[in-house]
Amino acid sequence: MVGTSRPARPKVHIYGDSIIRNLDCPEDFFDVKLFCKPGATVKRLVYFIKNRIRDASDADVDFVILHVGTNDLCESVWDWTGVQYLNLYNVVREIFPSSYILFSAIIPRWDSQELHDNSIYFNLKLHNLVTKLPCTCFFDQSELFIRTDRLFSHDGLHLNVGGKCVLGRELFNKLHNLLEPVSVARRYVPPELKRLWTPKKVKKVKKQEESKEKEESKEKEESKESEESKESKEKETKEKDSKEKVGRKNEGRRHPPRRRHWGRRPKWSVDWDGNVTPRKTAPQPTKVELPPGRFVPENRCNVLIPYLHLNTCYQRKMAREICTRLPQPSSPYILRKRKGRQKHRRDVASKKRKKRKKRIQCWTTMCPHATDPTSVSTTIKSTNVKHQATRLETTFVLLIHVLFILSQQLG
Repeated sequence: MVGTSRPARPKVHIYGDSIIRNLDCPEDFFDVKLFCKPGATVKRLVYFIKNRIRDASDADVDFVILHVGTNDLCESVWDWTGVQYLNLYNVVREIFPSSYILFSAIIPRWDSQELHDNSIYFNLKLHNLVTKLPCTCFFDQSELFIRTDRLFSHDGLHLNVGGKCVLGRELFNKLHNLLEPVSVARRYVPPELKRLWTPKKVKKVKKQEESKEKEESKEKEESKESEESKESKEKETKEKDSKEKVGRKNEGRRHPPRRRHWGRRPKWSVDWDGNVTPRKTAPQPTKVELPPGRFVPENRCNVLIPYLHLNTCYQRKMAREICTRLPQPSSPYILRKRKGRQKHRRDVASKKRKKRKKRIQCWTTMCPHATDPTSVSTTIKSTNVKHQATRLETTFVLLIHVLFILSQQLG
């Protein structure tokens, strides 16, 4: 039976966290394998790719898509995750040397304002990192998910069925664009082959045309110069005539007439409301060019969120809105400081516990017949509460107890 052979479909491997679970993949055009690791960070995904059982078909994978980083927003800082992203790239490049790696942007989170801002910051840093790596591409689809939360589930973190369809459609549209054929004119030619190439000889007809064009350009320049010279001569004659007229007027006078000073217009104009506005507005500032390697997204979050100032709300019986900056992730230095304070508190509490144990041991040695080692301390507390004794009285009571116990032991 004779039939037509179907063209080979490009192989695609997708690695990521729980967001790519049940992703909508078009199997008609691509041979897709989906590897989902729920709760995966960048470090865990590296470990998963290293220890995965590989097949013989993995050697000729065309595209590798990596979607990870959502779980790193609340656990680490970019200084650490940036190194882990580089480690992930090196591992994938070693396992799939002939594949094209595509890093997918972190989808913005709607469960926390701080994590939402961190996702935008991480995407900007990841874009700058990926542009420096060879045979890689950064795919930013966050614009579709940053406007509304209708593509997310109730937790504000995972995508619903519609969100997964949108993400899969955008991912594979990007792959279709990467598969478009490149024109022959843009193909790379090494310099060794360029030296072997001999250019074609230029015909004499072209040289004659070039000489005619040069002559015409010279004639045009000469005509312009002649016109300019005529205009300059006319100006000079007018200036001479005006000077001669002024000299004739001032022939019989000792001093030339004074110039009349008309009132100058003020630089500021005042409206009937008393608003002062300048007559000449200042020139608009020129746009500052960004340095190379700087990426600013189109919908950058430069908004100030109004917060309610609760300190003066109850005093003035009204809330005053104050614009404050968006919350930023705390630096590693501040996190280290917090951990140090917590450790200091734990050490102080442990020292207090040890002191209490020593006191109890002293009382047990002094009164071995006592069944409850805290009986003496309870009696002291009861006396303090009932009789409201001072420190001197408590010490006196302690001495009486000690003498009574010693008399019983000696007698």
